[in-house]
Amino acid sequence: MILILASLGGGAGAAVDHFTDDNGNVHEANINYIADLGITYGCNLDGTLFCPDDDVTRAEMASFIARALALPSALADYFTDDNTNIHQANINRIAQAGITQGCSADGTKYCPDAYITRAEMASLIVRAIELVPWSADYFVDVPTTLPFHAANINALAGHGITVGCTADSFCPGANVRRDEMASFLARMLQLGSDRAPTVTITSPANLATFLTAWDGAEFSKEITFDSTVVGATAITWRSSAPVAAWLSGAGVSLGSGSGPTATLAIPSGQTSSQPTIQEYAEDAVGLFAMDQIQIKLILPSP
Repeated sequence: MILILASLGGGAGAAVDHFTDDNGNVHEANINYIADLGITYGCNLDGTLFCPDDDVTRAEMASFIARALALPSALADYFTDDNTNIHQANINRIAQAGITQGCSADGTKYCPDAYITRAEMASLIVRAIELVPWSADYFVDVPTTLPFHAANINALAGHGITVGCTADSFCPGANVRRDEMASFLARMLQLGSDRAPTVTITSPANLATFLTAWDGAEFSKEITFDSTVVGATAITWRSSAPVAAWLSGAGVSLGSGSGPTATLAIPSGQTSSQPTIQEYAEDAVGLFAMDQIQIKLILPSP
């Protein structure tokens, strides 16, 4: 699913100014980008208004995502509380794709009329385009307020899909407005210019296991990494503990470029190790993206 990002990238601007009520809005270009693709039809019957300041409901969010990803029709009715909702078909589409598990503990309700928060939106987008959540901390108000969504919010920040609500905050509990959602979706799809690079670690696979060998000093393994990167001028790799944050500088450098080879070792006194491998890609103007996987190093059999 994430492969659509590259195919939809580029473009200097939206072809048409679709709505009359978003002129001068900071998100106007992105509103027009998603309207160009039929992701939104506006908020009134004749399609002339977008209602940029309105909050987005969970039902509307389902339709935005389903249209953005061209999800197929669902084969089942997943929830009991959306039967009269005009977005029901799209709610079922995102449920079938594993993007939502609903709003109740037993997974039978979706709460279609509830407004979606910025934290909930982050998790839906991460699942929608199959981003790998990670532990780099970008915002001061995320880890302590909504830890359940923190790794997904950090993934959005790392991929340039969100820049937060202030310089250092995400406002996870705030409702998502329609104009904000337009920008989230446009960045998710890499629409328009001035978008962050895209980076995906392609090898080794996430959670791959490697058998180490004694090299005279430690149990180690030489591993070659590979990735697909678009739009970056500088690429660096690092190995760190799973809880370490990339931006804190923690971790050990593994080299640069899209496919470095590095030797990783099990720390002395341990029988295995599960380092997090992080790739950081930055373009010439400082926009950046990250991807990460976790691998496991094990000792040879006695």
